[in-house]
Amino acid sequence: MYVLAEARCLNIEGKYKPGLINEDFLRKVALLSNHSDGPRKAKEFLLTKGIALIYAPHFKKTYLDGAAMITKEGVPVVGMTVRYDRLDNFWFCLLHELAHIGWHFKDGNGYFIDDLSLNDTEFGDDWEKEKEADILAQNALVPSKIWAKFNDRRLINSNEVISLAKEASVHPSVVAGRFRRETGNYRILSKLVGEGEVRHHFA
Repeated sequence: MYVLAEARCLNIEGKYKPGLINEDFLRKVALLSNHSDGPRKAKEFLLTKGIALIYAPHFKKTYLDGAAMITKEGVPVVGMTVRYDRLDNFWFCLLHELAHIGWHFKDGNGYFIDDLSLNDTEFGDDWEKEKEADILAQNALVPSKIWAKFNDRRLINSNEVISLAKEASVHPSVVAGRFRRETGNYRILSKLVGEGEVRHHFA
């Protein structure tokens, strides 16, 4: 597979230690979203921890967002297609796949291929693990106590998104993207989701 082959070509600085990925680790990665070159910083940071982040070009008529796997040498790998090329999608997908590695890899084994547009009834046998990875990613990006301020609101403006993102110490795209996803309204806040701001970091 392309992602595994690319991972084996990387100069991986650190050695992954099982148990490394916990809530604090996910939160540390989430905070990198605040940087203008956050996706690149995330890749560099993960390399120091023995984790490979690989960009795999998206092919038309395919529906994959990300994947989590491990090489035969024991290196955890996150593969991402960046099919939407949006910051909100990038950060959620990255945290989701890291959650799989931290929580769902057993005895050094694990393999997840994700289309994050699927709903609960489409997850199949792994739906509980997918839901758990969703929750872990969401809480790492915006802690639940902060998100609770939105409650079940259906409308929100840009200033509120930026303010809440500042409180959560993450990029506004993270907040805008989650609000769009949870309300099912993808026509709003489109200028805040970081459209076209991911792929160039992996060129």
